[in-house]
Amino acid sequence: MKVSSPINILFLYTELAGYLVACLNHLAEEYPVSIKLIHWPINDEAPFNFEFQPNIEVIDKGSKPVLDLIESAKSFDPKIVYVSGWVDKSYRNIASFFMKKNVPVILGNDNPWKGNLRQRIACLISSFYVKPYYSHTWVPGRGQYEFARRLQFSKQNILLGFYSADVSLFKVEQNQKRNLPSTILYAGRFLDWKGVRELYQSFRELKKESNNDWKLLMIGRGPL
Repeated sequence: MKVSSPINILFLYTELAGYLVACLNHLAEEYPVSIKLIHWPINDEAPFNFEFQPNIEVIDKGSKPVLDLIESAKSFDPKIVYVSGWVDKSYRNIASFFMKKNVPVILGNDNPWKGNLRQRIACLISSFYVKPYYSHTWVPGRGQYEFARRLQFSKQNILLGFYSADVSLFKVEQNQKRNLPSTILYAGRFLDWKGVRELYQSFRELKKESNNDWKLLMIGRGPL
């Protein structure tokens, strides 16, 4: 199928990550699209320096007034809008505008259903806090799918396979024998919700239970 002109896709994102940039670059390189990416300022705990394909316009949300961002999004005239979460009020304003124009607006949600009070309240108010802003939601797994259903998204409007990776960073050399060190490597931020405490404690317990030469190497930044 021939496409006469690129399809405009607007991404409204919180914190950038390497896997996201890899996916956007692949999308921009392999498909006839033009991408506008608006994102939160780079986190000091994850000071990445990303490179983007030339057909991706990148805007740091902290560098422009909110009204300018909204006008920039409107003038881009996207055919698809993706929003990472519902916490950003300015993103919800943009989403609402395009929903009224019948543009598909996709909510990214990686929160699994836990049935806690906060999630139950979100389900109760979904009809006026979530549904008016997003036509679809994109989730990574079964737990998130269950949450999406409770947020009143229909089955056909729940998209699966949300997460991916920068596969160029994970290359396995076949048929080459190497003496690899017995080391588990964690590379990421030192935050409670990353599970680093559990990893550390579990490794210590395993070391006590068995006599082995394994080591744990943790590299990153953060309050822990």
